[in-house]
Amino acid sequence: MSAVAGSIGTVVLTGHKILDLRQKLATVNRELQQAKDDAQARWAVEVRAARESAGRLEAFAHACHALSIENERAFRAGDAISFDLPALAPGLKTGDSAAALELESAYRDLQQLVESVNQHIDETYRDNYYVGPTEALGLLDTRAYETAALALQLAGRYRKHFKVPRTPLGGREQRIEQEILARAAEEDAA
Repeated sequence: MSAVAGSIGTVVLTGHKILDLRQKLATVNRELQQAKDDAQARWAVEVRAARESAGRLEAFAHACHALSIENERAFRAGDAISFDLPALAPGLKTGDSAAALELESAYRDLQQLVESVNQHIDETYRDNYYVGPTEALGLLDTRAYETAALALQLAGRYRKHFKVPRTPLGGREQRIEQEILARAAEEDAA
């Protein structure tokens, strides 16, 4: 009888271990699913931030183009001219990956470039001995297109890395972006 009782005890103990193992496996599966869900949620937040950053860069590029066109019109009409590049809204945090951090760094570099360009234009404008307002206007026009092209290129990098599609542009917007890139290429070639 004791052998039967021992066998029953072994079966019960084995059954208990199997149930315990199943519970642990279920817990691990839940934790893995939770980790997967958390990673997917983080990626979604990063993609939304990348989309917003790319949109801000594209809006900045279009604002630079509009500034150049408006200044040209104002110069011919004798109206007031703006001697500053438009403000570039701050970029958003797009994650902790090496590529995301590199994109954020490039965005900050572009913001610093905008500040530097504005300071250079201001110094040129105030220097009445060698250059002055007319030279500052030409410098602004050149640097507006160069900076706008950099912004469009960076926006493209954001969209490519995070696989964020761009809303199809209308004909006018396409022509504006082509002009920005063409003018910047001309300046690089000169």
